Amino acid sequence: MLPIEPGRYLTFEYIGPTDFFGESPAGARIRGAHCTSVDAAFLHRGRDGVVELVLLEWKYTESYRRRTPDPARDAVRVGRYGAAVADAAGPVRDDVLAFEHLLNEPIYQLVRQQLLAHALETAGAERASRVRVVQVAPCGNDAYQLSLARPEHRALGSSVSEVWQLLLRHQDRFVQVDSALFLDPEITSREYVLRYAPDVIHNEGELLAALGAEDRDAVEDTLYAEEEFDGEVEVHDDGIELSFAGDNLGLTYPFTLSEMREVITDLEAE
Repeated sequence: MLPIEPGRYLTFEYIGPTDFFGESPAGARIRGAHCTSVDAAFLHRGRDGVVELVLLEWKYTESYRRRTPDPARDAVRVGRYGAAVADAAGPVRDDVLAFEHLLNEPIYQLVRQQLLAHALETAGAERASRVRVVQVAPCGNDAYQLSLARPEHRALGSSVSEVWQLLLRHQDRFVQVDSALFLDPEITSREYVLRYAPDVIHNEGELLAALGAEDRDAVEDTLYAEEEFDGEVEVHDDGIELSFAGDNLGLTYPFTLSEMREVITDLEAE
């Protein structure tokens, strides 16, 4: 890791040091407002020795609808990004979709962020020889992936990722990562796990549904059948308590099914 700003190895709402696309003709740019930005950015030296700037974009629950054309604003967008999209050496192919069809979200944001990455790399910004966009998203974020607002988009693929891959000229400059990658307890926090893990239980209803149990009394039988847990189980308003051979351990909502199975294993081991 290398410092990207004085005293910082990570910076948020990154916009780069230069207004490459004339997005703020009236004055200074503001991070995260009225100009192309990413959620975060960091600088590092890769295993191949290349100094790389990573632009991070995080998608959690976003979804998008078809936009209404706005001729005046669309003309401004053509003026800002049209030449960069048409550039044969640029990061986005201009022979897959007409420019007007790139203006629907989330394609439009993907295009602008990739154009920013390419401009930063060409300029050698932040001492970087390579600039890559990394998008982090849960694999279950279907609402985002199905945000293909136009028939021209859907003709190219069944998901945003499929369409975007066809638009990319340099495949290695964009990386998509499942947020579950960071659920490793050695590198993350419990707060992160409870936000992004696929098996989080927030209340009794979710617990019964996850176990396929009809009511509280059926949870013990279900755990015996599925986990071979031959202990006692009590479901409370605020969580679950498991007992075995005189030892007991409890979990308070929210918790994950993985944590519950670890508790069962620990009890049986003791």
